[in-house]
Amino acid sequence: MSHLDDVPIKDGKVYRILSCVWDDRPHETYHPKCGAYVMKIVKNGRLKSAKYLGYFYEAKLRGIYLIPKEPVTFTSPFVNYQNLIYTGGWQYPLRDYDDSEEILQRVLDGKKLVGQIWSWTEEKVNVWLGRRWGLVGMGSESFGFHLDMKGGFCFLSVYKKGILGNLLDLRSIQNDYVRCGLHIDFSEYSRLDIGKAVEDGVSVPNREGMEEMPSFLQGLLFGYPIETTICLGR
Repeated sequence: MSHLDDVPIKDGKVYRILSCVWDDRPHETYHPKCGAYVMKIVKNGRLKSAKYLGYFYEAKLRGIYLIPKEPVTFTSPFVNYQNLIYTGGWQYPLRDYDDSEEILQRVLDGKKLVGQIWSWTEEKVNVWLGRRWGLVGMGSESFGFHLDMKGGFCFLSVYKKGILGNLLDLRSIQNDYVRCGLHIDFSEYSRLDIGKAVEDGVSVPNREGMEEMPSFLQGLLFGYPIETTICLGR
């Protein structure tokens, strides 16, 4: 499939792939095997003006977002399109559901701030921690982990230690949001301790006595492109 081919989607819409933001192979083709692609809707043979970000696994659309017309200028090694592939606890290449250590490894590789899995047994968690903790100096100043036990399984979080405002340019993020018509005061999160946020529950926001964490903050911690959280905020 070339970048000019159309991709029919189940909702009845047809999208045309315009460019590749990220995929797992060389970019001589824009086949939606696994990756993120800029697309437009095709209607009556014509391209509509709005652009979308679609990300695929095995040529199946896993998520789609309206790309803001305004340019997004924020960049960070902790925020990237590939992190979208790990949304929802599955990963590429697709493995058994309980084998998600690539998600955690991306934290250790400096590609996201927080990684979480929730289907390992306590024994498997201990094996992984014993193997990785010593390897990368875990428990030092760089990384931390948090465990919750749920129904015989461990909810394991690995995170980059630090203060959010020291690791991400929140002023740049706020400026992007404002240009897209969303006025959020990011300064109140500038002193957010990532370890404390993980302990309070990044993706388990409905435990008794806890307020729900905003989607844009979840997106930053999990390393999703801010275009996607801008889309959700509109």
